[in-house]
Amino acid sequence: RLSNDNFRNSASLYRQLRGALLEMEKESARGALSFADYCRLVQRLVLMPVEDAVTEAEAELNALRMKPDVAGGIGVIVSGILAPSAALIRAMEDGGLTVCGNDVASLHRSFAHTPASYSAPEDYYQAFYEDHFPCPTLLHTADGRLGALLALIRERKARGVIFVGEKFCEYEYFEFPYLERELNEAGIATLTLELALGDEDAGALKTRIEAFAEILARR
Repeated sequence: RLSNDNFRNSASLYRQLRGALLEMEKESARGALSFADYCRLVQRLVLMPVEDAVTEAEAELNALRMKPDVAGGIGVIVSGILAPSAALIRAMEDGGLTVCGNDVASLHRSFAHTPASYSAPEDYYQAFYEDHFPCPTLLHTADGRLGALLALIRERKARGVIFVGEKFCEYEYFEFPYLERELNEAGIATLTLELALGDEDAGALKTRIEAFAEILARR
């Protein structure tokens, strides 16, 4: 039998974990943690029992808050379904870019919203999916993609957006052309990169990333 008390306790723990992950994302944006390390940390924490993940996430967050600001690159938002590879993130950072925020489905989109109140488990899940951060994998939210991305760009003061697409991922390639056009018309530079799943070599994309960084530096 489902216990409402146990469910509420579990939902509360996941709310704590997602909140800590969002705060760590901001710490990464200011340079307290590299974005590559942040991605690895998130991927490890979400596979742990939630009780352990909350304890570790909050301890990590407290340690990060003690570190000084070190980010000095040009701020960009990274978007896509999966987190970029460490090699690709290093190529961005070596090119003078700082990932100041992300619109990645397996990262920010996944834990940006948790229902604050609900009366029953079914109400929780209805609210969780109805008010989910806009994502093309949840078709009813797709119309909110541009507004959510623009709000994130303004919040993080980003100067460009890098779309990282996985080969043959229809969700991304249906929306990339539209988002690129609308962002470019709003004066926000975009770069679209395509990788095969499991491709760790960013060497072929390094020149394009460096050229994009130069464009942003001149603006």
